Amino acid sequence: MTQGPHRAIRMRTLLLGLFVLASVIAFTLAGTAASETTATGVILNVEAAPTGPIQANYNPFQQRSQFFQIGAAYQIYEPLMQWNPLRPKQITPWLATSAKWAKTGKALTIKLRHGVRWSDGKPFTAADVAYTFQLLKSTPALNGNGVSFSGVAAKGADTVVITFSQPSEAQEYIITGATLIVPKHIWSSQSDPGSYANPKPVGTGPFVLSSAGTQSLLLTKNTKYWQKGLPKIGGLRYIAFDANPSANLALSQGRLDWAGNFVPNINQQYVSKDPKHNFYWMVPRRTTMLCPNILKYPFGMVAVRKAMSMAIDRKAMSIAGEQGQQPPATTPTGLMLPAHISYLAPKYKNLRYKVDVAGAKKLLEDAGFKMGSNGIYNMPNGKPFKASILSVAPFTDVMIDMQVIAQQLKKIGMDVDVEGAAIDAWIGRSVVGDFDITFGCGGQPTDPSPFTLLNNALNSSFFAPLGKPAPFPNNYQRWKDSQTDAALNAYLNATTDAGRRLTMYAIEKEMVEKVPAIPIFYNVDFSEYRTTKVTGWPTRGNPYSSPSPTGPTAEVVAIHLTPVK
Repeated sequence: MTQGPHRAIRMRTLLLGLFVLASVIAFTLAGTAASETTATGVILNVEAAPTGPIQANYNPFQQRSQFFQIGAAYQIYEPLMQWNPLRPKQITPWLATSAKWAKTGKALTIKLRHGVRWSDGKPFTAADVAYTFQLLKSTPALNGNGVSFSGVAAKGADTVVITFSQPSEAQEYIITGATLIVPKHIWSSQSDPGSYANPKPVGTGPFVLSSAGTQSLLLTKNTKYWQKGLPKIGGLRYIAFDANPSANLALSQGRLDWAGNFVPNINQQYVSKDPKHNFYWMVPRRTTMLCPNILKYPFGMVAVRKAMSMAIDRKAMSIAGEQGQQPPATTPTGLMLPAHISYLAPKYKNLRYKVDVAGAKKLLEDAGFKMGSNGIYNMPNGKPFKASILSVAPFTDVMIDMQVIAQQLKKIGMDVDVEGAAIDAWIGRSVVGDFDITFGCGGQPTDPSPFTLLNNALNSSFFAPLGKPAPFPNNYQRWKDSQTDAALNAYLNATTDAGRRLTMYAIEKEMVEKVPAIPIFYNVDFSEYRTTKVTGWPTRGNPYSSPSPTGPTAEVVAIHLTPVK
């Protein structure tokens, strides 16, 4: 059924009404987790994503778990190196003191820091690192970052060597910056690590899990943390909310100290409540893409995907749904501009999006679509061109984005509606291909280069047939193309920055000419924070990290925070 403007408005009103009800409930629950100072120091209330009730699954590799999505995993488990997303060349030794590639690019030697202990007191060694990578190799369900290598071995207590069948320097970030290390002495005893819920997480990070429930997780200071004197705060309480409005209500009332949501009218709804202490910094980090299901007719047709892209008014969408906080994507290459300008192919230097409804219709008609009397095209198989966009109901900004896109696609003869789902339901349906169109196929990697996002979205190694799970959040639109794989592999095989830049041009060509996914806006690290209890947050003047409460660098922020005296 066609969804006209009035129906869209009614849907939005109903959704917002339900969200307000959820807000009241969640706000009451949040009130039970009021701020306090414990024996170990001040506790900050945190919210990074409205996931709903928190399940008792603390497996740091399961990216669809609430533990991962809310950011708690990154405070307990650590990577080998910390990469500053705002300063791509700034890589800080962490669990590793160095990572050196062989001249061939086929071996990476990692030297580990001495004196690190797991939170249960056992020593951290090379055996733990080697085990972690072997675990990812043997359990594809846990390898969400797509780490690929031929072998890994511990050399003594403090050295690990990872070997590759081809030059693989392009994997350095996902190996050293995005892979969280787990203790061998706990994980090696699990018969099914892919489904292991890890009820008592043991890590090397600055915090440990102190208490847990469906409405909140409390992390407190790890007294065995290897960085002496840190953290300076006593802990982090992650509070569960069902939707953006409920979290934003708590934020505006001063019940949250650190958050990561879209806040409508943010200056009025948040900053003005306490301008002396309430701050935000939205750092653009990656491209968010619309994802047509390639295996569902007619989205396997490049003309259809191109026509859809030509119909979308990204600026209007960004203003309506994001209030400009997440800027519209500007280039069909998939790059985020201007941050990735050095990777942009010269031939695409001036290629920018332009709405072209007439051109989109011509593409469809040339591909065999015929306009019906109702203003909706009939597909070449004779059936009406009808589709549904699967979105995330708790993300109120994205729901509006998708409703705007649906209206824009109707202008080119598509009968499109929008279906909102809870976060876990959206993930579950996306990974098995139970959708016509969705978004986010490529995830939210923190790699400062554009490669990881595009590789996640396009690499056929992540391909899965309909009904079989693709590794969230990678390639759930089901793209499989030998030329695309060749372009991605050429990037991986390059051994110099100049070589990688040239091979990126070939990846951009695949995006522009085949449109395997449709860039729509530049996703930001939503970050709201308060200085009533602590200082030391990242700022534009001191960009030591993104201020986001989730992602590998969230622990970097946490250990910089100092209680207000």
